[in-house]
Amino acid sequence: MKTVTTRTAPTRTTVAHAAFVCPALLVGSLLLSVGAPLGAQAFSSSFTHVGGTPGAVAVDSTTHMVFVADSSSDEVALFDGSLDVQPVTRVKVGSHPVAIVVDEGARRVFVADYDSGTVSTFDADDPDPTAVVAIRVDHPSGLALDRSTHLVYVTSSTTNSVSSFDGSPDAGTPAIRSVPVGQEPVGIAVDSRAGVVAVTNSRDNTVSLFAARTSATDGSAPAPVITTVWVGSSPSGIAIDPTSHTAVVANLRDNTASRFDVTLPAPVVSTVAVGRAPLAVTIDPGTHYAFVGNSLGITVSQFTVTAASPPILELPLGKAPHGVAVDESLGKVYASNSLNETVSGRAPVVPEAPWIFADSLHAATVGVWYSHVFEARGTPSPTLSLRGDLPDGMAFDAATGQLFGTPTSEAAVSVTLVAHNLAGPDATSTFGLVVNQKPPSLTSSGTLRTAKVGAAYSYHLAPTGSAPAKCSVTAGTLPSGITLSASECSLAGKPRAAGTSDFAVTAFNSGGTTTGSYEIVTAPAGGGTGCPDDVGRAGGAVEGVAEAKPGC
Repeated sequence: MKTVTTRTAPTRTTVAHAAFVCPALLVGSLLLSVGAPLGAQAFSSSFTHVGGTPGAVAVDSTTHMVFVADSSSDEVALFDGSLDVQPVTRVKVGSHPVAIVVDEGARRVFVADYDSGTVSTFDADDPDPTAVVAIRVDHPSGLALDRSTHLVYVTSSTTNSVSSFDGSPDAGTPAIRSVPVGQEPVGIAVDSRAGVVAVTNSRDNTVSLFAARTSATDGSAPAPVITTVWVGSSPSGIAIDPTSHTAVVANLRDNTASRFDVTLPAPVVSTVAVGRAPLAVTIDPGTHYAFVGNSLGITVSQFTVTAASPPILELPLGKAPHGVAVDESLGKVYASNSLNETVSGRAPVVPEAPWIFADSLHAATVGVWYSHVFEARGTPSPTLSLRGDLPDGMAFDAATGQLFGTPTSEAAVSVTLVAHNLAGPDATSTFGLVVNQKPPSLTSSGTLRTAKVGAAYSYHLAPTGSAPAKCSVTAGTLPSGITLSASECSLAGKPRAAGTSDFAVTAFNSGGTTTGSYEIVTAPAGGGTGCPDDVGRAGGAVEGVAEAKPGC
């Protein structure tokens, strides 16, 4: 026995970089936990340094002891998950331990030793335990326990069979009974209430179901009938909710979990998407939460087993979580992190219905880039969608919640944001969006080009390319015979009398108003423009010629 000490610390969020792992060698956490409902005790996230290559995890919910198979050192690490300071004890077992289960009633721990072909066992309450060999099985890959009979079931990935034996402390030399199943079985679970054993066959993508043994003395009973259920690609871990009899299977190669009722003669399989390379699964029977370890990620996926379309919650539980287990009485989920020699623990995530920040939209302007990011919260993070027609030139990015674009025309629309996460009713909020023109512009205030009595005159007050606007004379008077086009903001006509006219023009549109003050000098009919020769022509004034009058 070796003992080290570690302290509780916040879980560190890291990015996983892991190669593909053969499921037959890492099938940890195939434990079906049955016990008291999830507790309400509060605690912080933690990580415990156990060393080696932690894989399969099991928890004794009565004592809060955590048992972790270390395949690199051929040992099991154990520590008390309820303590802030967590001494770690290590127990020598067989070669390459890959699965572990605790019989809380009989106070025994069982370990599948893949390379040595043994199942080791030791006392769960002994502070300095010594493991002994319970049985020998070719390449044991998974373990499960029937808590009502204390029968232990072990899969053999090379003989494609399941062996069972009496794990009671006083059983003596156990009699072994074997049942053939599918190709390369790796995961196994027992529904003690329904009397069903479920086995994942990683090579042929199936689960084998058969009746559990009723006692350790039923050796003469006929061989059970096998029901085959097709699931996802490379099924690995499996657990069963004892109330609903729903099995949850982690499908390693297609990033999904399959669900079905093990009591039905022809189970109907439903699928939920989880994280990358799901390897292990456990279920809290009190809350009916399933926890799936995503071995190529940094999270454990959490969802309600019995919900038709459950929200998928993500628990940050260290780098490359392989084995998973739950302490129902403490209310704590554990995951082994094989890449950094730790076991992480934390409380499950509490789902929260979506809600939206009620933030009004600012007005947009034609031809000007616009951006607004909608915000919504909830657990899990809600997905967003936008109902209603957007102004021309604008779009919505559901991934970022951004409304953006360069509007091309005036508009006044209403759009409805929808936030959805399955944790409760969708949240909706309606927003008004107005697109205004650019503010109008006018020729700079001052004296305009000189007019002449009886001669056609025109002048555009709105510069080329300016925003559309309506214009009106808001002060003074125009020269007699000249009018203002309101829609074009232009002056036109034939002046009737010579003189000087001062006036103001105001242009207005949805973007605002602007006003200019102007003067027009009207020259008499007949000779010239009323300006000295060569003044106002291209090139400007000529030397010796009188100074130009205003407007020339």
